Amino acid sequence: MNLVRLLSLPVSVLLSGLVLLLVGPGLAAAEGNDAEKQMMALASSKKSTKVKEKPFPFPADTPSLKQMKEYRKTYTRLTALQKSALHWNFGIVTYINKGEDRFQHNYNMYVKEFEALDEDDDEALEEIEFKPYDVGTIIVKEQYPLESEHHIDIEGVPLNPSALSIMIKEKKGYDPENGDWRYLQITSSGTMVANGKASDPVVKPLCGECHINVKDRDYVYHTFFTKVMTKKKN
Repeated sequence: MNLVRLLSLPVSVLLSGLVLLLVGPGLAAAEGNDAEKQMMALASSKKSTKVKEKPFPFPADTPSLKQMKEYRKTYTRLTALQKSALHWNFGIVTYINKGEDRFQHNYNMYVKEFEALDEDDDEALEEIEFKPYDVGTIIVKEQYPLESEHHIDIEGVPLNPSALSIMIKEKKGYDPENGDWRYLQITSSGTMVANGKASDPVVKPLCGECHINVKDRDYVYHTFFTKVMTKKKN
């Protein structure tokens, strides 16, 4: 194994790739779906009750507010429900407004990198190339408490997230030291917990300190990918 390259990776990247090294990408995807199975089990239990999807209460100062309100209808869903250690062990569902092919490419590079490290394949490592995202890209991560039956319908479909974590690729010059990404955290009560650059005092401990570890991937983690919903055309 290429220990020099492996040890140079940030701890958060090493942790996210550990399953890939141990069982391979196919089984890693299966492991990632454990959270979805857990939600399905809750849905079929006697505790589960029918719930309705509610519009997420975006604050009035949310960037791209009109577009954001329709993200479930107009964005591409990139993952099934996945348990994320990087998001405080919540269940995460990821959406993107554009650049889904780029996300898939970067996920493939992420898998290829750990396979190459495992096999000491220096030639394959030289071919690893992560692509940056275009200005205007918006990535939305829904957060669900996995132990609760209040966020699913009777069929196990995740509904009504407890919070949203959002990344918006702003115009060049917004925050050049951190890829020009804006970070937002919004709760289901409509409270804007964070909104700003990676270095902002509130944003840094919530988002910036972690995403800086994947600077070479344009600050985006690509731990899971399951294209389960195609963006609808208007």
